[in-house]
Amino acid sequence: MLNIGFQLMITSGIFATNLSNYGTDIIGAGWGWRVSLAGAAVPADIITLGSIFLPDNPNSIIDHLISMFLPATLNSIINRLRSTFLPNTLNSIIDRLREAAA
Repeated sequence: MLNIGFQLMITSGIFATNLSNYGTDIIGAGWGWRVSLAGAAVPADIITLGSIFLPDNPNSIIDHLISMFLPATLNSIINRLRSTFLPNTLNSIIDRLREAAA
């Protein structure tokens, strides 16, 4: 069902863009494409500004807490996220993050 909804939104976006281009085609002096491009920039700007308010992902939280040297806080977060406690989990996560950053 999600795939059908995604396809419907893409198709309706293409249709709306074609209607917008058709409507701006009647603008004289070569300004139609500028108006159409400016109209397309509005949703892109909204999405870009909205991405500032996205929450952190687990990797960025761990990276932030590592830089603040709070391993006890990290251990409590990992224990809440995972159902089983593994004593070397924190060290393996830190090692993997450092390898990925290198």
